Amino acid sequence: MRGLWLLRQHDLPIFADVLPSFRLIFDAKSKSFSVALPSPAYHPKWIKTRDRDESRYWSQTIELSRFAEGAVSGRLRFAPAIGATLPLEVFTTPTTCQRCGEATKVVTFMTLAASKVLPGHPNILASLRTLDGILGGEEVIGRWLPRNLLQRHGIGALKVRKSGLDVENRESYLSNGCVGCDALQARYFEDRLPDESEELAFSVDVVLDGGIAVQLLNLDSHIYRWWFDERP
Repeated sequence: MRGLWLLRQHDLPIFADVLPSFRLIFDAKSKSFSVALPSPAYHPKWIKTRDRDESRYWSQTIELSRFAEGAVSGRLRFAPAIGATLPLEVFTTPTTCQRCGEATKVVTFMTLAASKVLPGHPNILASLRTLDGILGGEEVIGRWLPRNLLQRHGIGALKVRKSGLDVENRESYLSNGCVGCDALQARYFEDRLPDESEELAFSVDVVLDGGIAVQLLNLDSHIYRWWFDERP
């Protein structure tokens, strides 16, 4: 990195890797400066003066001298989740298969728990709908969550299936299946926030490679971002 901007204003004009900009904050009580890194919730068009200090807009706040030292020694990194081994947390909810009547579990959502490996980094949602929209999504989910692993937890295979009664116009998409008969399970289970019926079924380490990350356009603010390594 050849340079960066430290700005007192809260509506940072640029926060990409090409011209990194961060917020410089002065604390009048301690007479000290700190540097704040924008969070995934931050956008210069949305942030207002009245809520500029809300914690949801800033992922990390580092004392200025520590930030300056870290910036020139490799602690300030862009998109550190790419290529990293991250815990993939799999959440499920129980249901009954409408075809065979067997109890099964369906994956409702998944989270790449980047914060457990990169403290201060946001977690990255990785739903079936999101992975279904990328090239090779079925292969990715098959590599991350092989069928035998899912079966051990009472979960059916995650793969592309066809839905609909009209044979000529059936839709194919990445879906949950019954652990017994492999029948497609209702899609309305997916992409919901957790409730009392959902649980963390298990966690497995996976690698978020660049080929996957570049296609996750709706998650770019969670992946393509600056992160400061505050670990000792």
